[in-house]
Amino acid sequence: MRGHPSIKTTGPTLRGAGPLPLIDPDTGMSSAETVPVWGSEHLERVIDAVCGARVSVAVMTADVKGMLVPVKRVPARVMGAIRAGEAERRKTVRKRGAGIGRGDAVAMLEVMGGLARLGVEVRVLHGGVPSRAAWGVMSVSAKGEMGSRPTDSIRGLQDGAVGVGGGAGGAGGGVVMRRCVRQHAKVVVVDAAAAYIGSANLTGAGLGAKADRNRNFEMGVWTIDAAMVESALERFNAVWEGGFCDGCGRRDVCPVPLEEVRLAG
Repeated sequence: MRGHPSIKTTGPTLRGAGPLPLIDPDTGMSSAETVPVWGSEHLERVIDAVCGARVSVAVMTADVKGMLVPVKRVPARVMGAIRAGEAERRKTVRKRGAGIGRGDAVAMLEVMGGLARLGVEVRVLHGGVPSRAAWGVMSVSAKGEMGSRPTDSIRGLQDGAVGVGGGAGGAGGGVVMRRCVRQHAKVVVVDAAAAYIGSANLTGAGLGAKADRNRNFEMGVWTIDAAMVESALERFNAVWEGGFCDGCGRRDVCPVPLEEVRLAG
């Protein structure tokens, strides 16, 4: 059986880092409160929470695109980690013709890479092939370990071989991504203490900064209720570990079954 070395360093599940505050310092919400999220509130609440993560980020999304986050929303510590490898990234981008972002914004995958460099464990479970823009960020950050097009390295995506962020980041040294063709849920869990459950994908029109008149109509809930957060994380882990692979009716179109990745680790 093929080996999957990156899996050994990430461990099977995402966990919190012990007791966390019962009151959200930014919103004043108690741990029992759940609020609706609509439109641009996805950026203000969900993405701001991801940018401020200290322990872990778990994302379930159908699509992965090159969504941009305004630099002003990214903490200085994260921007510092992103800029640490800027010279090398620029050199690679010029060579490949790929773009990471623009002056006043940065790609969300780069934000996640910055978090990983700071020791945050970041995992993305997605259903489809990432867009060309997203692939540009991923292939640059993976330092040539992946193909130049999304169709070149589907196996690499399934394996968790994508090292967005690289360096001395969190477990695995970067953002770890796995693909399940049945994955269509939209969930974001931050520090095992807060969760978004709704309709928005990891795209500019869903969670990003696209103008209100152009963005999708998305709705979900943001909660720091312990039972709901734990339930969301349990389901993320179940899919991540290949818990539904046995008997799955779509194995004929699955590049590498997640259970194979789990067992190989």
